Amino acid sequence: MNIFESDTIALNYQDEGNLLTASWKNCTNAEQFTDGIKSCRELCDKVDLQNTLWHFNEFSYVIPPDLQKWTDTFLNVSVLKKSKNFRNVAFIVGNDVLALLSAIDTAENGESGVKPRYFGSEQQALKYLLTRNKEKKELSRTLLMPDLSFKTDSNNPDRSQIRIDVNSEEIHQYLFLLNRMLKSRSFGIQHVSKFMMLSVREKEILNMILNGLTNEKIAQLLYITYETVKTHRKNIFRKLECRNLRELMQYNILFPSPGSFL
Repeated sequence: MNIFESDTIALNYQDEGNLLTASWKNCTNAEQFTDGIKSCRELCDKVDLQNTLWHFNEFSYVIPPDLQKWTDTFLNVSVLKKSKNFRNVAFIVGNDVLALLSAIDTAENGESGVKPRYFGSEQQALKYLLTRNKEKKELSRTLLMPDLSFKTDSNNPDRSQIRIDVNSEEIHQYLFLLNRMLKSRSFGIQHVSKFMMLSVREKEILNMILNGLTNEKIAQLLYITYETVKTHRKNIFRKLECRNLRELMQYNILFPSPGSFL
C-alpha cells in the first residue's frame, strides 16, 4: 500500500511482516534527506513496525556526521522505543558507494545499534525480511572466494578499476570491510603529518604500545628504564593529540608489519 510519495522518497507499508519500504528517489542534498527522514518518522509513528526495507538505488547524498547522529536519534532510536517487536532492517545497495557507506554508518554507529543486512535485489531482501527467524539459517551459504578483475583506463593511465564479483548474500560483509578500509585510508591521510613528528624511538615505542606491550616489557626489550618509557609514552600522546588508548589505536594502520620488533 502506497502511503506517501514525493520527489525525494516513496513510502509503502504492508501488513505481511509489518513491513515498511522506503525508496529514495534522486536524493542529493541535506534538505531532501531530512524531509525524507521526517516523512518516514511520521509513518513509523502510526504503525507497529517489525521490518524495514530501504532502497538506495537512486541515493547519491553522502550523509555528514552531524546528520547521521540526528537521523539515528530522530528515526532509529524512536522506532525501536515504539515498536517492541521490531526485528530486521535491509538495505538494497545502489551505485553510489560513498553515499551508501554514509547510510551504513548512520545505522551501525549510532546509539540505536541497528545492524542492517545488504542485498542486491528486492527479492533477496524480502526473502530475508519475511522469513521466520528459525528459518533464516537456510539463507546462509558457504563463503566463497570472490572473483577479482583489474582494469586500467586506456584514456587515463593514472586511473584503474578493481572489480569484485561476490555472492549476493555476502554483500554486507564486503561493504563492512570496504568501509573500514576507506576510513583507515582517510585517517592516514589526515594524521600522517602528526605521525611524522615522532622520533624514530617514539615510533618504535608506539608500535609496541599498539601491539599491547606494557611499559615494563618495552623497557626490557629496549634496554631503557621504566621512567624513560613513561616519558616517551607521554610525548607520543601529546604529539598525536590522543586523549586515550582507543584514539591511539587508530595509528595502527601506519605500521605495515605489526609485531616486527619481536
